[in-house]
Amino acid sequence: NMDLLVLCKEIELRVEAAHPDFDECDISARCHRRLRKIGKALRMGWELELLGCKTEADVEELRQTGSIDVAALVDRLDTLGAKKV
Repeated sequence: NMDLLVLCKEIELRVEAAHPDFDECDISARCHRRLRKIGKALRMGWELELLGCKTEADVEELRQTGSIDVAALVDRLDTLGAKKV
């Protein structure tokens, strides 16, 4: 299981760093967008890609050890799906 607080904090820190001029409302909107993207990725069956795993056995190993790299997950999130220009 992943600590959702850690995931949300990682997203918030990255959004704040990328947009230091944004107010709290804009930061919140960007964070919410990233969380929705995670939900969409999960609905599309991209769990392996998000977690950086090749097989379901790799996912089970992560689950047992609890060693999900949240920063890497957020990095991989940016590579999934279509990019808006």
